[in-house]
Amino acid sequence: MLINIFKSSKPYVLGLIPIIALSFWGHSIYDGTLAIAEQAMPLYYAVIILLTDFPVLANILAVILIVLQAFILNNIIEKHQVLSEKTKIPALIYTLLICSCPPLLVLNPILFANLFLILLLDRLFLTYRSDRVLTNVYDAGLLIGIAAMFYLPSIMFLPFYLISLSILRPFNAKEWILSFIGFLTPMAFVAANFYWTGELADFLGSLRISSLNVFTFESALVIPFLPLILMTFIISLIAAKSYIEEMNRRVVKVTKMYGVFTWFFVFAILSLLMAPSFSVVYFSIVFIALSVYLANFFVTFKKKKVAEFIFFLLLATIIYSHIVPL
Repeated sequence: MLINIFKSSKPYVLGLIPIIALSFWGHSIYDGTLAIAEQAMPLYYAVIILLTDFPVLANILAVILIVLQAFILNNIIEKHQVLSEKTKIPALIYTLLICSCPPLLVLNPILFANLFLILLLDRLFLTYRSDRVLTNVYDAGLLIGIAAMFYLPSIMFLPFYLISLSILRPFNAKEWILSFIGFLTPMAFVAANFYWTGELADFLGSLRISSLNVFTFESALVIPFLPLILMTFIISLIAAKSYIEEMNRRVVKVTKMYGVFTWFFVFAILSLLMAPSFSVVYFSIVFIALSVYLANFFVTFKKKKVAEFIFFLLLATIIYSHIVPL
């Protein structure tokens, strides 16, 4: 039933997204869980310093970010006609995935990074067969730089961006140089601020990636969510066929955009290797590409009742992941 509702192209359907997000976040907002500062960067620290004494407000901000990201992602997919029809399913899937288990229900730096990485996709797609792209390529680099100043592993999306730019348009040295300038701009401003306060050495020390030898796997934190992980994996395997078929069936532009989302998924997974621990929180970046991937399946799958049942199983495992830790 929920899938059929969100298949509609009516804008008012998106009004359900805040309700769905709040239904998962209600307890966290009331409980006032403190924001996560692990693997954070200066821009995120600037936010949590302001919200340290206001944990409820911090979690309200997290919900606002999630809803905003769901809206923007859905708008980008519709604007660039990534899916075969206009639908609000990407917004639904993204919201459910990013609210899928309790560890995700707290303000964290990845929520800010995701906003800028989603906007990056729009700047990328605008470069396709466009003669005026200098503003867009600078903005793309700038967005990655800002994301990295919230969550350092976001720098993995610089090579993603360059690969994607090569997919969408011929190589142009000026565009690549301008992209790098955009990427370095936020870092330059942050570094200048730390230099002014005499803390430049501390800032440069924070630009250190967690290595694999300090990477920890906390199995106790993962086991309760195995049903959700397995169900998402199984649905993804089922969706693989429709995803490949769509890549072969659609026009060249859309095929290229599917390639961009595929590379986004690859680099999102690679960014997990830069995280300090194997925690579900760090999977939040993966959910951007996964939302499009699963949305394509629910849009193109012809047997509606089967699609509803598969979605019900996904929703059931999400609800289960919230009940078990209680």
